[in-house]
Amino acid sequence: MMGVCGPDPAKEDLGSPRKQPYPMDALPISYAAQQFRELISEKTPWRVVHEPQARNTRPYDSRPTCEGHNNCMPICPIGAMYNGSYSVYHAEAAGAKFIPNAVVYKIERDSANKRVTAVQYYDPDKNSHRVTGKYFVIAAHCIETAKLLLVSADEQSPDGVANSSGHVGRNMMDHTGVQVTFISGDKASGPAVVRWRPT
Repeated sequence: MMGVCGPDPAKEDLGSPRKQPYPMDALPISYAAQQFRELISEKTPWRVVHEPQARNTRPYDSRPTCEGHNNCMPICPIGAMYNGSYSVYHAEAAGAKFIPNAVVYKIERDSANKRVTAVQYYDPDKNSHRVTGKYFVIAAHCIETAKLLLVSADEQSPDGVANSSGHVGRNMMDHTGVQVTFISGDKASGPAVVRWRPT
């Protein structure tokens, strides 16, 4: 769905259990990254891998090929990189209805306390609405998901929904990264700034 590009695991070991090639070939490695890779491999025991990315290296899903603008955050200027809005478009085309600015504040369960039966939400005018369904996915990132489960506490679940262990909201882990910037003396083109962000 996302259109992931990456190196062939048979040719480059990324340290992952993946055995099959990615749907699209890897993006060309940048000049700065190539210089960094050579420096690291010569001077340290570390190695630099060409990580997979959700960017198109060929036209895919009505999105163009990445042109290497190098400013894809927060959003790709030509739409070559995947973002969540594409999944929204596909879901709407399949019949899903999205309600913008809906803030869910309560999860309801059945009398056996086993299945979610409804959620309640506020619209921007603070009017309350109730939505029922057969299946529910609670996916509001680590903080908001935990908050919603905890604020939905009631007599059936005094410690919050799905919290029999008491661990909801504890031991949270987010996607972290470190960015290092350094200047490298390059004989061909002079000093170059390289940014490295392991994930």
